Amino acid sequence: MRLIRYGYTNPMEEMLRNFINHENLNEDNGEKNCYVPKSNIAEKDNQYEIEIAAPGLSKQDIKIGIEDDVLTVSSEKEEDSEVQYTLKEFGYGNFERAFSLPEDVDQENISASFEDGILTISLPKKEVEAAKKEIAIS
Repeated sequence: MRLIRYGYTNPMEEMLRNFINHENLNEDNGEKNCYVPKSNIAEKDNQYEIEIAAPGLSKQDIKIGIEDDVLTVSSEKEEDSEVQYTLKEFGYGNFERAFSLPEDVDQENISASFEDGILTISLPKKEVEAAKKEIAIS
């Protein structure tokens, strides 16, 4: 089973929509801004690893939780709204990302670290023993 991002939207459709509407990717049309950080997901032999780019945030700004086999990463930090940018290509702010966890993740031993603006969440796989079954010959 693969680790699948929960609530996935096609990035090409979003980019095209924003280009046509001349919208900033992180604007929400006057409503509360919502920043969507980029993420990488890797599957290794004994664990899955999620990396989330979170520039401008500290580990105290980030919350991680699990409910109903969904891992949620969120932050509530507002950007300085008094700064007037001539060009703005990156930012930070409120966000929430959710990831559906596969059945083989050991949820009790999930760990996270934050270094150089990258949040790394390690999701160890459960030890799966091969089921042995003896079949009687009739």
